[in-house]
Amino acid sequence: MKAHAATALLSVALALAACDAPAPAVVLPAFAAGLPGHTVAAFWSEPGLPEPTSLPAIEGLASAESWLGVTRARDAAGVQSWTGDPTAVAWRSLADNRLFAAACGAGLRGDRRLFVDLQQLIDLLVPAASAASTGSGPTGAMRGMVVQELVEALRLRSLLWLAAAERTAAERTAGERRQVQAVLAATDTREGVCGLPALPSRSALLMQLPTQLPSEGADMVLIGHFAPAAAERLARDLIGGDAGHGPLQMAREMLRGPRLESGLAAIKALSGGVAACGGLEFAHVWLGVADARALGDALDVLAQPATDGWQFGKWQIKLVAAGLVATFGRVPRAEQPQRSVPDGLWFAFPKVSVQGTLQRADAPNRLRLEVEMPVRFR
Repeated sequence: MKAHAATALLSVALALAACDAPAPAVVLPAFAAGLPGHTVAAFWSEPGLPEPTSLPAIEGLASAESWLGVTRARDAAGVQSWTGDPTAVAWRSLADNRLFAAACGAGLRGDRRLFVDLQQLIDLLVPAASAASTGSGPTGAMRGMVVQELVEALRLRSLLWLAAAERTAAERTAGERRQVQAVLAATDTREGVCGLPALPSRSALLMQLPTQLPSEGADMVLIGHFAPAAAERLARDLIGGDAGHGPLQMAREMLRGPRLESGLAAIKALSGGVAACGGLEFAHVWLGVADARALGDALDVLAQPATDGWQFGKWQIKLVAAGLVATFGRVPRAEQPQRSVPDGLWFAFPKVSVQGTLQRADAPNRLRLEVEMPVRFR
């Protein structure tokens, strides 16, 4: 018995030791030690890439840099970096930034890499909006206030870092696809905009997605799942929250009383399944419904009764066996979706051949984005 007890204790001790074992050390890029601690973002190529690092053409990038007050630099190795307020952080170099180390350990694979310190970026965004509004009258002051309220309502201060990696080939050929992976880390992905993608574990109700979409000629297609509870909280915060004011305060005034609560009740009555497509002349949206009676009661307040449902401006809304359908304009014939529905959200822009997925990552408090697009030759 004593031998068995000793063996059991030893097994427990080894298990605890394994739990406390340090994680494998993250190897940081060599250039990180040479960049200052207040580096807001960095873009670089992995060693051995035959062509120099170059950013995609981003319209308005220089204006955004000036507005935020960041300075762009490029070193001899082709690393591009953006620095902000030198007094904002205590890091001596980018290599000392724990957020950068966590991003490098995210397991992304690619030839080109991007890191953004979202904590520093948000800290630059709010004062930049206030400064831009100074001296521009009541409209400018309102604009600065809206930016601050959006930051709070969307819980942007919970964002930590963004890491992205692009996979390409040394020799690009016609028809080749470019793949981009990104991971967004936050202190809490259950609130604000980070709470919208649904958790990987779905109920049977969330599986009831439509088998067809009228996607012919669509500019955008969206299929997947979102979290209705997070959407309801986000809507409440955007239109005022508990404090009674928010970036969309005007919407609160328009939806005062029963219309406001009915709008929130309509969101809560959904199951989280979503399928949508649209172009300039039409839109078709399907939403899974968890409580058809509650949704119908809410629509009675929000919209005008119609022959087989409701009319809300240009939108025709009706409840069907599988959920809710809302359309406006010419709806073309239905087509079968090109792929199965993943956890989170799958989106596509058919006319430019771009598609991607937004899901919760395996690691806690992280969202993962994967995008595939055609290679654009420079």
